[in-house]
Amino acid sequence: MVLLTHNIYATDNKSSYLAVGGFSNDRQLDTVVTNSGNSTVSVLLGYSNDSFVKHATYSAGTPAKHLAVGNFNKDNRNDIVVTNPGKNTISVLLEFGNGYLENRVAYSTGAFPMCVAVGDFNNDTCLDIVVANYDDNSVSVLLEYGNGPFQSQTTFPTGAYPYHLAVGDFNSDTRSDVVIVNNEESTVSVLLRYDKGVMKNEITFAPNIVVANDGTNSIGVLLGYGNDSFEKQMTFSTGLKSHPYSVALNDFNQNKQLDIIVANQGTKNLVTLLGKGNGMFENQASHDASLYFAPVTVGLGELNNDGHSEIVFAYDNCDYIDILVPYDTGAFPQRMTYITDT
Repeated sequence: MVLLTHNIYATDNKSSYLAVGGFSNDRQLDTVVTNSGNSTVSVLLGYSNDSFVKHATYSAGTPAKHLAVGNFNKDNRNDIVVTNPGKNTISVLLEFGNGYLENRVAYSTGAFPMCVAVGDFNNDTCLDIVVANYDDNSVSVLLEYGNGPFQSQTTFPTGAYPYHLAVGDFNSDTRSDVVIVNNEESTVSVLLRYDKGVMKNEITFAPNIVVANDGTNSIGVLLGYGNDSFEKQMTFSTGLKSHPYSVALNDFNQNKQLDIIVANQGTKNLVTLLGKGNGMFENQASHDASLYFAPVTVGLGELNNDGHSEIVFAYDNCDYIDILVPYDTGAFPQRMTYITDT
């Protein structure tokens, strides 16, 4: 897969993280971006011709860092949750139609919430929230009542300085579990869920479960057995002095095998690793992102209803996002840039 040109879209003051979801009920995927410079989120609405337009900007707490998207109140509209490390809170913004969001509602978390994800942790069909608390080595789980509000947090211990997390069923019991990256220990922890949102004691693995390894310029892959355990990690280079920051998974070349795309801070580029189907990956191509800014987060979504996932990525302390649109072959010939504001 070859990455060629891309489009740039302006965002706002020091954009940090992004997510993809439908916010305007037009069956087109849209993009939402956090702007840490002015503590806001920007919503960019997608059109069927591969273009986006900045729709609105909303206050999202101080500072607005990581975010996740989900339908929290069962109204068939996507809502947003944003971490506010400076206030030890998260902010929830519910959508009320046509891409417009209600004023944020803040909920307490642990110390310095870094990352947020959503999942149904108590099997009530409502999306709940899980947050990685960097300064007190814990995660917070906030269960949702079903109509928008969330219960007070319940905390569970992790390894040292949890920095990132993701949700998935790691032991094939149809329950949502949580995997956490522990920055200080260079480990990942897996919290397996009991009933009613309670997590088992953590299981800690040396890195990683498709995790970006900044210190070794590589990604680590641990294949799950489906019974609470994982194979020993395999590492794949992302390039000399690349310092990978985030990853995303998708079948880019339409061969029914998952591939990996990596955002590298050190070399300011994106690297794709194509899956062979046996747990192994091969480096395919790199794509220069920016001469001046480092990509920090990468997201995926079918933005133009052409059957292929586009790549959306944001830079560190920059006021725009980039979108790569693929050909049928998996190559990315077109780049679009969108400004969020200055």
